[in-house]
Amino acid sequence: MFRKTSLLIQKAVMVYFYTSLTPETTYKHDVQGLVREAIHLLEQLFSQLRSQHLWPTFITALFVHEDTDRLFVLDAFDKISQESPIFAIGSAMRAKHIAQAVWKKRDLRSKDKVTHPANDNSWKSVVRQMSDGLSLG
Repeated sequence: MFRKTSLLIQKAVMVYFYTSLTPETTYKHDVQGLVREAIHLLEQLFSQLRSQHLWPTFITALFVHEDTDRLFVLDAFDKISQESPIFAIGSAMRAKHIAQAVWKKRDLRSKDKVTHPANDNSWKSVVRQMSDGLSLG
């Protein structure tokens, strides 16, 4: 479990740095590969998900595009909420709601390429404004 948790955190850190520091056109393929790997790790860890998995689950959730993956991470947030100490329950549900809002905004944005150019930075334009003040520690 510890090795898989460490790998999950590593994948999430890489996704975070790609998406927060570079334009979307330069990282899209790399991030999707990392997200697939993180989803695979989350699947393996699902029965053992706890509060320490909240941050990497949140980062992974923000960048999933497939509906089946979105449903899976929503279940992962619920699992973390059920299995974690009381202080993490609110954070897990807030993270879940932020991920859903980001998905909606990104889906709408992808239909409107004129106002949101493809070289935009997804973290700065979509995620940061919604997740400021969120505590996942």
